[in-house]
Amino acid sequence: MNLVGPTDRVLSTGQTARAPLLLQAALSWWSEVSPYSGWGSTLALLFVLVVAGIKALWEDRKRHQEDRETNNSITHVMQPDGEQ
Repeated sequence: MNLVGPTDRVLSTGQTARAPLLLQAALSWWSEVSPYSGWGSTLALLFVLVVAGIKALWEDRKRHQEDRETNNSITHVMQPDGEQ
């Protein structure tokens, strides 16, 4: 199983919905900014990334199975005169 594709999608910077979580997790480790430990924010971000990764793997596996069915299906070539 190729993990490069889903991993790239999960960790890509284009995922703007995860950017605030990343910033919050990073700042929570800085004691002058946050009175709390950094573990909570970091674990929340890790949870989001793991769930997104599992979902991406599941979708890729499903797409792979559908592609295999399509690629192995019988096709009919139409001739210019309309005959098969």
